[in-house]
Amino acid sequence: MFKKGICALVLLFAAGGASATTLTLATPVSCGTLKQCENVPTDDPATTVSVYGGPGYPFFYVYLNVTDATGIVHTTEYKANQSSVGQLTLVPAQSGQLVCGPACVWVPTGSVIYFSGLFNTSLTCTRSGRGQHCTTHYTLVSGSVDY
Repeated sequence: MFKKGICALVLLFAAGGASATTLTLATPVSCGTLKQCENVPTDDPATTVSVYGGPGYPFFYVYLNVTDATGIVHTTEYKANQSSVGQLTLVPAQSGQLVCGPACVWVPTGSVIYFSGLFNTSLTCTRSGRGQHCTTHYTLVSGSVDY
């Protein structure tokens, strides 16, 4: 019994030995009026992150753009099935691709990342006569990706 307990403990610690990688995004970043943050630098010089989280959409996309030693950029697309509103903490996003035939379907391809971030908003308003039009601008003020 004692040997089985020691073996289980060793296996538990060995499984927990794998460490996750965290990319910290260089923020703040202006994301425009459509909440599109493109090629945000990270603390890894070979990697940038792009985030697309259209206002009002029930999901958002994260793209990891990794430049290899030959200068070729490899991009992996991830989809998170929640909106990009407010404080996001370790939101899972599944890698995949959009496959279109008679209808378009998201097809998962296997890996998951976890996105954390905070978007702030600001308004610019223009008056015309008695009316006014306001536009919302988005800024990613903090962010990270764990994988």
